[in-house]
Amino acid sequence: MTFRRIFVIDLGAMGIGEAPDANRFNSIGSDSLARLDEATANRLTLPTLTQLGLGNLREQNPLQHVEPVDQPVGFYGKIRPDNANNNFASGIRESWDMMLDGRTTSVFDYLANRHEQVLLASPLISYLSNQASTKRVLIHRNQEALQLLAAEIGEENYRLSYIQLPEFQYDYNPASASELGDLLMVFDSQLELIMRVMKHSDLLLITANHSADPHHPELLTREYLPLFAYTPAIEIGRSLGIKKSMADLGATILDNFGFKEGPGTSFISELH
Repeated sequence: MTFRRIFVIDLGAMGIGEAPDANRFNSIGSDSLARLDEATANRLTLPTLTQLGLGNLREQNPLQHVEPVDQPVGFYGKIRPDNANNNFASGIRESWDMMLDGRTTSVFDYLANRHEQVLLASPLISYLSNQASTKRVLIHRNQEALQLLAAEIGEENYRLSYIQLPEFQYDYNPASASELGDLLMVFDSQLELIMRVMKHSDLLLITANHSADPHHPELLTREYLPLFAYTPAIEIGRSLGIKKSMADLGATILDNFGFKEGPGTSFISELH
């Protein structure tokens, strides 16, 4: 099926366990989400993400209060980063860049130039889009971002809304891990409210663009990234498996709106 509107929530540095090439990036044993759980004394409770399938993703490395569910309300999977650099920019570029007529553009600009209304909310606005035809909102706090998203769900101004959560965007460190765990639990409670007001023709995608295990010596770590998809039109979801590139996100969005030009492999047909 296809969707009238797509909302993307970017959780920033929210890795979920070492990627197959973790050894190349000094990231063996890395697991950003597990470190947040440890920093909160294993009290990380995420009921909304659990219902979307977070526990199913982590059956081999479970968190104490995040269990698998028999009938997840969303689709769940993980993404293996395919970029060579593993820096702050590379994940965003891998997800959203595309070549068009010999030059690099973004999925956002491509859609905006084809008269699809696009909203970008991020602390990195100039990095995401050069098109005045996109609505660009500079944000500094998670709460700002989620309030903006909730308002847009009701107002129906945009076909694509990309929302970065600023307080999750940067590098983690042991001193901030407990606070980030608390922020993640706040996000989880707000996510449930957002899902409740979505329409049957809406699709929500939740992912991250890099990883930063606070207990590893590297600033950024090489990990799988989470992928969740939710629509009120489908009551029971299932596994999406492992996606081989973050570019699959951009390809899925383009495919939904009838365009095939981007890199990556669309998974829109798997959402049924």
